[in-house]
Amino acid sequence: MRIIEKGILDLTVEEIRQCKSLSLRHNGLMSEDLRDWKEYESGPHAKRTRRKTRIWLIKDNDDRLLAWAMCTPRYKLTGYDAQFYTRVSERGKGYGSLLMQKVLEYTPNPNVFPHDRTSGDFFKKHRDTIRFAKSYREWIEN
Repeated sequence: MRIIEKGILDLTVEEIRQCKSLSLRHNGLMSEDLRDWKEYESGPHAKRTRRKTRIWLIKDNDDRLLAWAMCTPRYKLTGYDAQFYTRVSERGKGYGSLLMQKVLEYTPNPNVFPHDRTSGDFFKKHRDTIRFAKSYREWIEN
């Protein structure tokens, strides 16, 4: 198992395909954000901003993507939004916590978006170091 950290523009075509495949796809934002931030950081406006998207990939020895996380700059705000996804068969093995550690080294108090009870429970474990997006605060209250 290895952890790879890259800027969004440094991802290979295969890594982008793997990330899009290992997400909620049409039911989530990671695939959409991956596309949109890659497009933005490839454009002329990105040269004026210092805050960049970072991606962490956890892969096995066969180059299979097990889990990944992405930090994107908050639009017109300071800080970052962080999104995480772990392959269902690999959950409970600590990959999410490894990714959270990497994200927290990159940015303090990232904004997160739980999408179900499982992700809400994961983020609750880290509630002292992250921020829940306003519409998701119910996850930490229940």
